[in-house]
Amino acid sequence: MKILRLASKPLVIIFTIGMTIACTVFNTSAPAPGITYVASRGNPRANSIVWSPQDSTKILVSAIGFPKNDSQVYVLDITSKKKAVLIGTDYSGVVGEGWSPDGKQIVLSVAVAERRFPQSGLWTVNTEDGSMELLSVKVDAVAWLPDGNTLGIMTLDLGFTQNPRQVSIYLMDIETKVSKLVYSNQKAITFSGFSSSPDGERLIFSLNSDYYSSQSDLYILDVPTGTVRQITHDGASSGPEWSPKNDLITYVKSHKVGDNATHSLHILLPDGSCDLEIPNTGEAYSPTWSPDGSRIAFIGEDGVYVLNVEKVFGRDIFKNLCP
Repeated sequence: MKILRLASKPLVIIFTIGMTIACTVFNTSAPAPGITYVASRGNPRANSIVWSPQDSTKILVSAIGFPKNDSQVYVLDITSKKKAVLIGTDYSGVVGEGWSPDGKQIVLSVAVAERRFPQSGLWTVNTEDGSMELLSVKVDAVAWLPDGNTLGIMTLDLGFTQNPRQVSIYLMDIETKVSKLVYSNQKAITFSGFSSSPDGERLIFSLNSDYYSSQSDLYILDVPTGTVRQITHDGASSGPEWSPKNDLITYVKSHKVGDNATHSLHILLPDGSCDLEIPNTGEAYSPTWSPDGSRIAFIGEDGVYVLNVEKVFGRDIFKNLCP
C-alpha cells in the first residue's frame, strides 16, 4: 500500500528513472594491494554505507554535511563511480539503514517530521516505483532478517527509573506491523551497528554502558532463545556486520593515540576468537560486506574503498594467523 508520494520534490530512483550524477574523484590510488579506491566522500560527506544484498555494484550511502548540517541518501555504483540520489534534505535527520533481502526496498530512519515525512520513524522506499510507507514510529537501527518478512529494530527507549535510557530490540512482522520485544538492557545507554546472521538465528550489535566514556563491546543475541553473549571485552568495539558466508564478522575498533582516538577495521570469528586487524585501511568506518562475502567496503578519511578479503589475508585467512 502506498502511504506517501513525494509531492514537493520527486524521488529519484536509479532503478527506474536512471538519472545519475558523477562523483568527483580526488584520489584514484589504492593504499595497498587488495584495496581499491572507489569515490570521494563527497559533500555532504559519506557517513555510513550498506552494500546491496542482491547487486554487487550498488552501495547505499548516507551523507551528512558540515557546517550546513544537510543530509543526502544515495545509491553509489562502485563500477561506474556514479550515484543516484534518493533523498536530499536541509537537515541531518534522514539515514539509509539498509536494504530488504530481495533488494526491492530501502529502509530510511527519519528523525524529524516535516512535509516530506509527516511522521518520524522508519520508512521504506520501493526501489521499483518510488512509493513510500511508514513501518514504525521507532527510530534508530534496523537489521532485515533473511526471511524478508521480519525486521529487527534496535531503539533507545526513554523514561526508565534505573536509567533514563534503555536499549531494546524488537522483531517486527512487515505485513502486520506487529512488534515483539526480544531483548532489553537497562544499563546500556547507546549502541552502534546492528546486523543479522545469514540464517536469521543471531543478531550482532555493540553496547555502551558507561555515561562517562565511549567504551563499547560486541554482543550476539540468539533469536530463538533470547540469550545474549558478549564476544569482545576491550571496550573499543563498534559497528559490527555479519559476513554473508556466516563465517566472519567485521567491525570497527578504536585505539587511543595521545588525546585522540583512531579507528581501524577488524575481523573475528562469531565465537569471538581470532580477532585480526585488517592492515592498511587507515582511519576507517562503516564496514559492509559484498553479497558474496568476498569483499568489504568501508569509508576512509578521504573516500569510499573496497578491499578483497582473500587478497589482503590470503586464501586461508586463519590458517597461519591464529593459534
